[in-house]
Amino acid sequence: MNPYINLIAGVIISLSATALADDISIPQTQLELNNNLNGKQLELRINNAIENIQIGQNNRANIKQNSETIDSSIQSTQIGLKNQSKISQTGATSSSILNQQFGSANKVFSSQNISLTSTITILQMGNKNSSKVIQNSGKDNIIENIQEGGDNVFIAKQESSISSTITAHQYGNQHKITVREAETTSSSATYILQYNKENFSSINLADVNNSRIEILQDGSKNLTKISQSLSANSRTKIQQFEISNYAQINQDKSFFSSITLLQRGEANRASVVQAGTYNAIELYQGGKDSYAFLEQDSDQSTMDIQQFRSGNQITASQLTTELSTLESSQFGSNNIFTVNQRGLYINISNEQIGKKNITEIEQTGEYLSIFTHQAGSDNIANFVQTGEDLSISASQIGDRNDLSIIQKGISNYIESIQIGNKNRQEIVQSSQNNYIAVTQVGQGNTSVIWQ
Repeated sequence: MNPYINLIAGVIISLSATALADDISIPQTQLELNNNLNGKQLELRINNAIENIQIGQNNRANIKQNSETIDSSIQSTQIGLKNQSKISQTGATSSSILNQQFGSANKVFSSQNISLTSTITILQMGNKNSSKVIQNSGKDNIIENIQEGGDNVFIAKQESSISSTITAHQYGNQHKITVREAETTSSSATYILQYNKENFSSINLADVNNSRIEILQDGSKNLTKISQSLSANSRTKIQQFEISNYAQINQDKSFFSSITLLQRGEANRASVVQAGTYNAIELYQGGKDSYAFLEQDSDQSTMDIQQFRSGNQITASQLTTELSTLESSQFGSNNIFTVNQRGLYINISNEQIGKKNITEIEQTGEYLSIFTHQAGSDNIANFVQTGEDLSISASQIGDRNDLSIIQKGISNYIESIQIGNKNRQEIVQSSQNNYIAVTQVGQGNTSVIWQ
């Protein structure tokens, strides 16, 4: 069917097209006029509509929604292979774009510029499809992307946007998502959902304020990478389920920001690096044989870690920090907790429930505090504190536990309680004004104390 065009005084009143052949290129432009599909003439620049349908291969659609467009819509549908659609929305208000592609190896590019309360929705069904979206200098805008199949790609870029949202859903295997937010983007959000295995998500944020990121990957061998810099009041939450997933988060020069990472399954890996002030890290790993590396170079910040089941390992560092805390809990057996903490007015709290768990803690600085509790059997705890006005409180309940503490500095305090059988303690203190209180209940216990 050929395009139907009604010309009155040189003005395009209505436009719609359907192409059923291969290698067809259809440019369509929505002017700042009162167009719709049935040819009714409405008020100026209001309630415009464009609908485009292409069936076949290697089709092209080029559709624009120009400035001062209000309550208008664009709908583009392509059925077949290797089709391409380019859609742009500039200066629109309360307008929408819907792009649908059914088939494989299709491509869509959509842009939203200086728009208000407008929406771009992309649906791709098939394999090896790609979608690229740009959201620039607008407010209260929404980008929605849904891809079902395999080996699909979604790329989104958000710049100088306020209270805008990007939502991406991918169903299948080996999908890729890349989202970038930059240049004073404020109060914006990114939500990503990936089902099945071997999917990849990459988020890059620079100079953003009050942003929110949520990623859910349900499957195996999925990978998430997040890089965030010069951010304030940001919230990042990642959830990964099943086995052999990996999350890598790097947050630099951030303030009042938080990272929450939840991994359930086996053999998952997590790496989190955070620098700034008033930041928080929360890590939850429920499964076995998981590993977490966490580094926080922040003042007045917190780190909270929980691991369940067996064979898990935590390596954590809080470097050159003030007024920061680290809390860790491990439930199960054969878990390892290793911490290096340096700074001023800092403390560590660690709990291990199970057997054959190991705790290694090193603190350096001033006004330090360590509290640890191990309940079970064959557990090992080693502490080293170097600085002034230090404090250690250790508790072990069970049998055949081993505890070793070394303190150096002034005004030190140690209190250790062991309840069970065949326990062993070795405590070393140096300098002056030190205090040691040791309690052992059971039989076959050994204590060696140096002062």
